[in-house]
Amino acid sequence: MIKATSEDGLKFYRDMGTLKDGYEKYYKNNFFMTEIMNHPNYDEFWQKRGLLQHLKNINHAVMTVGGWFDAEDFSGPLKMAQN
Repeated sequence: MIKATSEDGLKFYRDMGTLKDGYEKYYKNNFFMTEIMNHPNYDEFWQKRGLLQHLKNINHAVMTVGGWFDAEDFSGPLKMAQN
C-alpha cells in the first residue's frame, strides 16, 4: 500500500516526478505497473489486449464512452463505433 505524503492527490503525483520515478518508489511490486514499464510501446503484449479485434458480429447494443479531452486518444471509441 502506498503511504500518502499529502492529502492533496495532485500534489502527491506532481511531487512523485516521472513515471519511472514513481514506479521505482511506489509501484515496484505492482504486477500491472511492471507490465507497463516492460512494454512502453504498442508491442505484441498490448496488441493481444486490443479490444477492436474482438468486436466482430455483435448483435446487441453496446455503450462506448470516450471524450475529446481524455488522456488517451479518441480513435479507439470512434473505431469501435464503426464496427
